[in-house]
Amino acid sequence: MSVEAGIEDLIGQPLLPLRDDWRDPEQAADLETARRLEAEHPDRYSEWAAGHIRWMEPWTALREGDFPEFRYFSRGRMNAADSCVDRWAEDPATAERTAIVWEGEPGDVRTVTYRDLRDRVARLVEVLLGRQLQHGPRRLPRPVEARC
Repeated sequence: MSVEAGIEDLIGQPLLPLRDDWRDPEQAADLETARRLEAEHPDRYSEWAAGHIRWMEPWTALREGDFPEFRYFSRGRMNAADSCVDRWAEDPATAERTAIVWEGEPGDVRTVTYRDLRDRVARLVEVLLGRQLQHGPRRLPRPVEARC
């Protein structure tokens, strides 16, 4: 069976309900809040969601302009690595939580915690800066695992 056929078969399957031991009441409450705010007005949801991000420079306007020329979080600056990894790695309550689960061949599973992910990224940055790589957008080669 081809990969495409396997994916199509998987997409066609009904979703299984989430097991009770995987449910988190706090996350369920956040999801309920997010859905309620989105139903009230998309901007209310966007403002609420922005409150869950660490901003390097706070935004001054939630939304400016109209479709198709609009922008959200005007003049705000954030760092995705900081919001997605660093803030969790710095918190002792979440530093050892699993950030990434990698599954290779059957039975080959690796997990990386937020703290370990932050440390690995820092080592990569040191190597890249040691090679005089300048700041700015770059397209880096993907690891072998990501190509499969």
